[in-house]
Amino acid sequence: MWWKKHYVANITCKICFGPLQEKPYKCPFCESEYHKDHFAAWLFMQPFCPVCRSEMPSRILAELAPRTQEEAEEMTQLYNHIVTNFKNDLAKLEEIAKKKNKRLFWRKKKKVYKQVIEQEQQEIRQREKNDSLFKRVFPLVLFLAWMTFLVVILYY
Repeated sequence: MWWKKHYVANITCKICFGPLQEKPYKCPFCESEYHKDHFAAWLFMQPFCPVCRSEMPSRILAELAPRTQEEAEEMTQLYNHIVTNFKNDLAKLEEIAKKKNKRLFWRKKKKVYKQVIEQEQQEIRQREKNDSLFKRVFPLVLFLAWMTFLVVILYY
């Protein structure tokens, strides 16, 4: 994933970029590592991973939820401090990623576009196969019957 290249090794917290001395808490989706209190503060305010934006399962939210009002206030203050720094860092990382992955983005877009067109063409072919003989032949039969009727009326 593009963001893994731009973070300092895997020994830093992805929220505060500080060194991880104790056992880090990992996101179950992208495996980004965090200080447990920073991740808990982040999830207290927003229920998704700050790196991959995956919504966290309720068991993780319950595990990291504050137990007291004081913990909730501390988490709110920590979150406010973290989010101002994080937004600045994330904006810088997104700029880097956009520049480096512009070609990749357009390749993926073309690939998806081709897949959509191929899928539509397959659906059209499938519909044509599923159309009964009656639906394909009926207009011709109707036309011939009408012409026969006109010939009979005009010549007799």
